[in-house]
Amino acid sequence: MIAEEGLQIPSQEELEEKICDWNLPLAKRAAAADFLAEIQLLKIPCGVLSVPHRFKKYSIQAACYTNKVPFTDHPMFGHDIIYTHKANNGAAIGRTA
Repeated sequence: MIAEEGLQIPSQEELEEKICDWNLPLAKRAAAADFLAEIQLLKIPCGVLSVPHRFKKYSIQAACYTNKVPFTDHPMFGHDIIYTHKANNGAAIGRTA
């Protein structure tokens, strides 16, 4: 998201397909359901969501992504400003951790 200055929001239909795909692991299906719920709650349209990053040249994560270098990060509540956002979902963060 930092390197590309945005992200692709899938359509409701795409997420519903994943939720109903019994061949996918349950965790992936649950993540799709979480994402769909947030998209509906916040009325986020599908397509490209632009998120400009003025200081992306200083981002270690963006540099790793751009140069295909593995990078791991372990989420912790309260260490970043995103945890005050209305779309913050502790269960989803825990599942991705």
